[in-house]
Amino acid sequence: MRSHQQGMMFSRIERGLSRLKNAFLEEPGVVVTVERACRVSGLDESSCYVLLTALEHARFLWRTYDGRFRLHPEAMMAEDRDRE
Repeated sequence: MRSHQQGMMFSRIERGLSRLKNAFLEEPGVVVTVERACRVSGLDESSCYVLLTALEHARFLWRTYDGRFRLHPEAMMAEDRDRE
């Protein structure tokens, strides 16, 4: 059973993840630093970096040569298919 504090943390991370995904989907060409992603998500740098890396491994994001993140081309195609 989750404690109240764990539940609140989980909810905060879920909201941050949702904000990040929506930001990339609403503006597909955006390239984001970890710092900017923290501002968008409302999460601390460590939590935000973990989420960005998880989204990269899920092929939702792609990491540029300079360490920034952008929407993965496959995620863009999937979003286009979902809209049809």
